Amino acid sequence: MPKEVYIDDSAQVIVVKAWGEVTAEDIYATKDAVRALSEEAGLTLVLADASERTKAPSVFTYYRLARIIADDPVLRHVKLAYLPSASTLRESRFFATTASNRGIDVRLFQARQEALGWLTGSTGSG
Repeated sequence: MPKEVYIDDSAQVIVVKAWGEVTAEDIYATKDAVRALSEEAGLTLVLADASERTKAPSVFTYYRLARIIADDPVLRHVKLAYLPSASTLRESRFFATTASNRGIDVRLFQARQEALGWLTGSTGSG
């Protein structure tokens, strides 16, 4: 899976951009990169843009990921805005529900600006 993990300095948000086919190994490596950036920069806002993903791993991977995040002393404090692709919507909804049930602040969005507004508490108008 091609991916990018970086800090959007203007919004002070960690951005994950993933496209193509995603494996369980990709998911866990991305989680580690987000954790490192969060700890290093002191950021807890994460925008995960998976709108161009073509295939996701099984829901079992997402169930495990939700548990790992909830049990992690750094990651459990993130606020996660998630932009799923149409082809991975089922898995994305499962992850959001499972993570939310474990106390993670996660929400699915269709538009990047709406997701950033939710993360930063701004409406985007003005």
